[in-house]
Amino acid sequence: MIIWFERLTLPKILFSVSRRIIDKDIKVCFPVTSKWGGVFLRFFSKIFPWLHKRGLILGVQQENGEALCYKAHEVATAVAKLVFEEYFSGREYIPANLLEHSSRVQRAFKAYFISVFKRKIFFLCAAEYACMKDSSLKGMKIQYYLDTIPLQSQFNKAVSRFLEGESRGFLNFVTAIKNNLPVRLLSFMIGFTSRQGHIGKYARLALDKRSKILVEFSRYKFSNDDYIFLFWLPKSDIESERVIMGFDRPDSPYSRENVNLIERKGLRWLNLKKNALAMHFRLWEWLRLLWMAFKDTPFPKLGKFKGVGVWRWKTMLEFAFFLEIWRTIFKKYGIKVIHQHQEHDFWSHIQALAVHLEGGFYFWFHWSVQRIPFSHFNAGYADIFFSWGKLHRDYLDMHDFEYRYMLDIGLIWDYIHDQDAGKRPLLKRNFNSDVNFVIALFDVGSNFWSQFSPYLESYFYRSVIDAILKHPCWAVIIKSKNGLDHLPGYEQIKDLIESLRRQKRCAYLAPADAPFAAFKDADVCVCHGINSVGSIAALCGKKAIHWDLAGDTRHPYYLNGAGKFIFKTNEEVLEALESLAQYSGNQGYIGDHSEWLNFLDPYRDGKGGLRAGKFIRSFLDFTDNGLDGDAALQKATEEFKEQWGSDRVYDFETKNVRLGDNIWLKAEQALKK
Repeated sequence: MIIWFERLTLPKILFSVSRRIIDKDIKVCFPVTSKWGGVFLRFFSKIFPWLHKRGLILGVQQENGEALCYKAHEVATAVAKLVFEEYFSGREYIPANLLEHSSRVQRAFKAYFISVFKRKIFFLCAAEYACMKDSSLKGMKIQYYLDTIPLQSQFNKAVSRFLEGESRGFLNFVTAIKNNLPVRLLSFMIGFTSRQGHIGKYARLALDKRSKILVEFSRYKFSNDDYIFLFWLPKSDIESERVIMGFDRPDSPYSRENVNLIERKGLRWLNLKKNALAMHFRLWEWLRLLWMAFKDTPFPKLGKFKGVGVWRWKTMLEFAFFLEIWRTIFKKYGIKVIHQHQEHDFWSHIQALAVHLEGGFYFWFHWSVQRIPFSHFNAGYADIFFSWGKLHRDYLDMHDFEYRYMLDIGLIWDYIHDQDAGKRPLLKRNFNSDVNFVIALFDVGSNFWSQFSPYLESYFYRSVIDAILKHPCWAVIIKSKNGLDHLPGYEQIKDLIESLRRQKRCAYLAPADAPFAAFKDADVCVCHGINSVGSIAALCGKKAIHWDLAGDTRHPYYLNGAGKFIFKTNEEVLEALESLAQYSGNQGYIGDHSEWLNFLDPYRDGKGGLRAGKFIRSFLDFTDNGLDGDAALQKATEEFKEQWGSDRVYDFETKNVRLGDNIWLKAEQALKK
């Protein structure tokens, strides 16, 4: 038997030793999840030879040619659906005052299960694959010990229908105590002990009666001058002081440095981390909201106050409590529009419902054309979804993503079409005079739990740069999403780049630089995977090639793009590049996306941000003039239809009618033939 542990801890080492004493044939496996974890595992494996360490990865291809990551997301969706439908599809646990919005509450619970379950399923899928590929482990019975999660036994039962092996929970006492409801409420209340005295310490707002917009702050995205999450602001005529950046991400905490970044742009901010929310209330207000939530949340019936019933009650209580908190915050600060770009988790659903109940709306957009069957889309919600065009729209419709209106606005990054972009210095001026063919390289980032593994990304760069070195008249512009120094084999990549630099045949852009700066000087863009940047380059008239190392064969591009702008092997990519170089980039069909341009952006006029911004501005004006939220949203939508066409607006009720023409479903059906 093989025993897999999700994470290395001392209690698990001791437990595995006790199991080994009972059964000498047991093998114990731990995943390497960090540098120090690997060090400790090497140490323990010398003491206990039966203890094995394994690097787990989802960016490996299955027998069907697709990355294992795709299977993991699909299993996560299926397991969450099973647990939800068995225990949460009813309405008996929903407060009476929220029954009108029961589908929104249920969607929040489904989102919770997907977000929690998928982390476990990523591990299970990767471990199962590792056993299948390791001859010393293949064929042995598998037992998994997972860090305990809510509804562990229900999860174990559901996941056994999709994956081999037996799953069990391994109790982590620290986590169990932290997740206990009284402890969570107490930690929230402790926030009062650190009250800062006045609003300026945890908020800076324009305290007037105008409606405001709350946008989640992300430091990484904000460091870019072309801040993606505010693409709608510059041409909207919305005053910058009406835009509030909210601190609630662990990777972008409240700090003086981040506050300065925000204030330099003339924006306002709020500290909205859970331990800071209490600072927006007086103690009696907090107790009143807690009492309202407790009073309204249905208590489990006699005999059901155990297991699922208990967890469902306390989680519904927490939902109701934080719903009242967010409603109060939105009302207090006049927030009518929010954009929260965490991927549709339990908390973002609470915020979306809260702003709706306060007469506002929640909007979302997606900045990618990758297929990635993101499991969280199957529990997503937005009042307004800003889509590029049909390719985006159909992607959301083939998932169980709910919206009130979907508006086609075109490409969201206006700066790509900006007239002043031509004033930027040309990178190719720095290349030597023999260069006559320039290749721009792009990736989408990588990690061990995505379909784009660091190993594949490293192989992508090593292969293409090596090919460029062998062609003296070729040069490269490298634009990596997260840099290259974290990749396996980085030293080899670095040496290849240095060789090109010495020959004046390489330009390297920082991760924060706009992709336009790279592809505007290139004859062709070569992308790791089916990449959004390649599609954007095509919209700007450039040739683009997608090297599909992840096996994304269900992407619509495969309907007519294989051998044209999608390639699977190094040899195919190199042959395509040599053909383009030979004909000075005029080899008609290679890299040509022309048949897809209308699906990507039906406008192609650089006004995506303007359309979104004007819509938001109209809504704010209507609410400021006394219309309630629903009426204002309806009126803003009608105004959008009048200006841009009724065929650019779609409602959720007619989704099923449109599925017959869904381009993503057509791609899946074509693959099955």
